[in-house]
Amino acid sequence: MKSVARFCLSVSALGALLLSASLLGAEAPEAAPYDTGFETIASITAALHHTLELSQRSGLRPSPILLENFPIPYLQTQKSGAPHPIRTVYISSGFVNLLNFISHAKAIDGLSRGFLTKSLRNLSTDVQDGRLPELHAEAARNVRSFETMNRQASYFNQMAGALVAVDMAHFSLGHYQKYAGQLTGNHSAPINSLVSLAEWREAVMLGASRALDCGLAVDGLKLIFESILKIPGRQSWSLFFMPEEADAREISRMSRELDQMQNRALLSSVH
Repeated sequence: MKSVARFCLSVSALGALLLSASLLGAEAPEAAPYDTGFETIASITAALHHTLELSQRSGLRPSPILLENFPIPYLQTQKSGAPHPIRTVYISSGFVNLLNFISHAKAIDGLSRGFLTKSLRNLSTDVQDGRLPELHAEAARNVRSFETMNRQASYFNQMAGALVAVDMAHFSLGHYQKYAGQLTGNHSAPINSLVSLAEWREAVMLGASRALDCGLAVDGLKLIFESILKIPGRQSWSLFFMPEEADAREISRMSRELDQMQNRALLSSVH
């Protein structure tokens, strides 16, 4: 796919980041104007790790590692550590910033209709060589009210949890193992550029189910997919969230299936 060739990360660049992140461990980025951040994701990841089958837990580290100086939204499992490497979820500072951007814009949109769509237009410039833009909300109402920031945190948790759960599902379903040869070498491709649409869908549904088990609604997963489709032009970093073939029709279909899954889970919890 053309987006894959455009976005594949060189081992020299990514390797240096992974080594740096391994040495830093779970260091959080500089203080941001949000209570939601890498520490939030680390806590959710640990909870999701407990939803894995016992036989799989030893093959995946329960704590993610932060690529602190990596502005591109990045989420991918890589092998790390020597002499006995273990798969670890790597998350970039750009991933954290993107989720805060979208979750806050969505929260504001509840009071200022159209704010989310307008804000997403600002993400139309690829951030491969730069950083995400600021969320300009000076003209909106109650931008940082308790109610707004409560909604922001809820959307952030739902998006982060579901996306990490989907990435873990790729491991559980054997996708990382199946495509291991294309995830190493001179270039490391996003897993979503390698799996089939059916494999991705299977990972999404399994991940969403595990996220629901941790009390995370499907709204956040639907929000990130729908937001990516609203950004003018498909950004290369979107491959860390969804395949290029996942169009509006596919996302609409999947959203209905996610809602049905959530409704079934709610009904089973009542009975």
